[in-house]
Amino acid sequence: MLIKGYPMAKLIALYVLNSYRDDISIDTLSGFISDNGWVPYLEIKGAIIDLEAAGMVAAVPRPFGQSYRITMLGEETAETFREQLRQSMRNDIDAKLAEKRDEFIALSRYFGDWDMQHDGTYKVTLSVAEGDRLIFSMMIVLPDIETAKEAVKNWRCDAPDIYAFAFGKLFSTAK
Repeated sequence: MLIKGYPMAKLIALYVLNSYRDDISIDTLSGFISDNGWVPYLEIKGAIIDLEAAGMVAAVPRPFGQSYRITMLGEETAETFREQLRQSMRNDIDAKLAEKRDEFIALSRYFGDWDMQHDGTYKVTLSVAEGDRLIFSMMIVLPDIETAKEAVKNWRCDAPDIYAFAFGKLFSTAK
């Protein structure tokens, strides 16, 4: 008999984390699962929090915010109950994870934030992380919230080129 309801939501979260094998934010994980129609957003978010309380998922502080990863207990549980997920669903999850892997990595590697200043401008901080280490960060002041949001949005796509350019300029031998 297949697991149903809330236990199925937890199993789906464990299966995704076990297949992904990397840090991922709760919002990214919950969005991925709910956007694909497997479990509603609030239900999956609650399931992930319950899995953390049960020791199957670990919350890890990162420069971009808290991320989640599967624990050994979670891996064992996912493997024990994986047959409770239909093969077609496992295949679908694996295929969609493969499509989104680079995007998920970019979300945890390239990130930005903004703060409104007293004069009404916005201080935007754009950063690059590797694992739990911040390796590059820059701050710019922009005139309004729309421009600040656009800078943060564009950073995820443009960060590798900007980081490489800055690194190349700082350490080029032809000066």
